[in-house]
Amino acid sequence: MHYPTLKTIPAAREAVDAFGGLNLLGDIAAGEFAAMENLSARHHPQAATARSNALAVAQAQPGSLLYKQALCYTEGAELVVGENRYDLSLTPGEKQLVAMGAYILVLPDKKYLNTADPDDRGSLNRSIREKYWGFAPCDAAGTLRTVKYIAAEQPSDAQAGDFWCDSSAENPILKQLSADGTWQVKDSFVRLTLDYSRNEKYPYRGYFTDNFTDGDIVELAIEGEHIIDAIEEQPMVESYMLQRIRALAGPVQLKLLDGTTAVIPGLMPYTIGIGNYIRLGRSMPDMDFVFECGNRLWGCRYGDQQGRFVNEIYASALGDFKNWHSFQGVSTDAYAAAVGSDGPFTGAMNYLGYPLFFKENSVHRVYGSYPAEYRIQTVPCQGVAAGAGGSLCLLGDTALYLGKHGVCAYDGALPSLISPKLPGLAGPAVAAALGPCYYLSTPQGLYVYRSDYRLWHRSSPIGAAAMVSDGSRVLFYSPEEKGIWELEGGSDRVDFSAETGIIAGSQLQRIRSICLRYSLTGWGRVMVEYDSSGVWLAVGELPQTKLGWSNLPLRPHRCDHFRLKLCGHGCLKLHSIIKTLEKGSDLI
Repeated sequence: MHYPTLKTIPAAREAVDAFGGLNLLGDIAAGEFAAMENLSARHHPQAATARSNALAVAQAQPGSLLYKQALCYTEGAELVVGENRYDLSLTPGEKQLVAMGAYILVLPDKKYLNTADPDDRGSLNRSIREKYWGFAPCDAAGTLRTVKYIAAEQPSDAQAGDFWCDSSAENPILKQLSADGTWQVKDSFVRLTLDYSRNEKYPYRGYFTDNFTDGDIVELAIEGEHIIDAIEEQPMVESYMLQRIRALAGPVQLKLLDGTTAVIPGLMPYTIGIGNYIRLGRSMPDMDFVFECGNRLWGCRYGDQQGRFVNEIYASALGDFKNWHSFQGVSTDAYAAAVGSDGPFTGAMNYLGYPLFFKENSVHRVYGSYPAEYRIQTVPCQGVAAGAGGSLCLLGDTALYLGKHGVCAYDGALPSLISPKLPGLAGPAVAAALGPCYYLSTPQGLYVYRSDYRLWHRSSPIGAAAMVSDGSRVLFYSPEEKGIWELEGGSDRVDFSAETGIIAGSQLQRIRSICLRYSLTGWGRVMVEYDSSGVWLAVGELPQTKLGWSNLPLRPHRCDHFRLKLCGHGCLKLHSIIKTLEKGSDLI
């Protein structure tokens, strides 16, 4: 008896064995994931779980982070450098730490510490206000001079070497008679002395040396409408005395002779002592962002600055972060310039030796080697998003940051978007770079960009307020938890999940089965969603295995498409997803 021969249904296999990263757009390629939790590219092209975070410094409650040969952070009123703690009388709240040479600056408190000499510490804003001061004409070294003539007309009986204060002009000029009989204009200086002997309650003699440094630019202000308790070498009209003393007010450069004596530029034609209060102060501008570049500190400010509205970029004097008002016309001067773009500054950084300042819709780049040569180039483009100034990082020779429309890469020309598949990223955000990885912490999660693979992966939110790399690890702290944590420095076992994109057959073909090739330490589960219903159905477990096959008990229901979700706890490495297709008919 003959029976008919049954024809086998032809079948074919399609495998995905190289996995992409996260893709939140609608059109997801094979191997990409529509959602994920705690996945990474550390075993690319396989999809693998990330490592958990590890506690690096227990019980710490930092307000900032910096790595400078050792981990540095603020905690309470103290600055912690490695194992050492220094009380700088800091105020509560989050800080910005900036390194310049051996110094660490704490902002906005404007305090500093020399890590090589911890006794060298203090405040960038310093001032003294005392009464009973003496003024005397001198040379640049502080050697006293005797001005023999004070007149509008040239003296006729002067001897070689005599000094004459020529008062014919509005601003008097100091001249000295040379050996050849001509009057030579001389630079004039004033010796400023705190006369502690006139008041017994001022026995302390370190007013200058304990508050200022030789060469500091300070603001000198003289109080009072009239001269008080004047002691004059040669009495003159009070209005002229007051005029000459007030002419010394303003920014002056101090040359310190001792704790109570300094030399300042100016012309005082005679020696005089007064009882008025005089205030000397050194100040640093309020700034939104500060960084070091070219042996200067650079900063920017949009908003109130000592009672006036500013939109400015600043630089300290060369090699001197304490002086911001030195405008002597030399290459070591400080620098200040207004910018024309509107809106607050959102970030700033040292980009390959050039100061960069960002707003949401522009980038300001400073060119030049010294203040007279500086010029600011403004480029309208996508800048740093508001609240994302901490996301600025240098990865190789490229600056990465979070803009209004996603993460941008800036290479010195125009920024380009590198996260087109991650819409909706928003600040506040902070970031750090290590090797080829860019770690970006946002309220939506921790996103990791691998520049060598150009892939994004997502981990659980960490709520980082600051992140820093020490060259071998990434450290962060969160106001929500005590301690300083090492990112991905802990166990291989984490909670994980991964959702695939749409899996569908083709015309006249249907999916007969799905097979996974994976390794897993821990446990896992497979779930399926049919026809974008939003309902996930559990269809099987992922047995723990070093490396093996798991033929899922899944013969998809009659559907147009479906998606898979893998979730569980442990260390997962997904090598491939294989679907078996078989021919059908128009009715399947």
